[in-house]
Amino acid sequence: MFPISTAVPSTFEAFMAANDLTHDHPNLDGWRRVWQNQLQVEATVPAVTPPCPAWCTLPAGHEYDSTDGWGDDLVFLRRHVAFEGGKIADVSATERNHAGTVTVDEPGIFLSVADDDYPVEQVIVIAAELLESAVVLDRITR
Repeated sequence: MFPISTAVPSTFEAFMAANDLTHDHPNLDGWRRVWQNQLQVEATVPAVTPPCPAWCTLPAGHEYDSTDGWGDDLVFLRRHVAFEGGKIADVSATERNHAGTVTVDEPGIFLSVADDDYPVEQVIVIAAELLESAVVLDRITR
């Protein structure tokens, strides 16, 4: 994929120098289009996510942390509702940045448990975490 450098220089001359191009390169016009296209992409894609929904408890200014197979940058917005011995019941939503257009999926409940079998005391804790997540989800989606 073009170009070789990671930061897009502000002038074509600097772009040429960064990519070891000379004025007699046979495809100099093609490289100029690559540089111009990269400038446009760089101008539309934010480095960090826009402000989170009010319910999200991630730190302000957190970055996108993954990508999907369609070129979208992703971050999973979360409201940590409970954490008890490796069990998590969070309200979460996926924020997607596709070429500068940011969307947030409908929030839902993310439940993660570490084991398959639990004594009754742990089941009660997990159920309480799930219920608290449901209350928070209901409150933020109304």
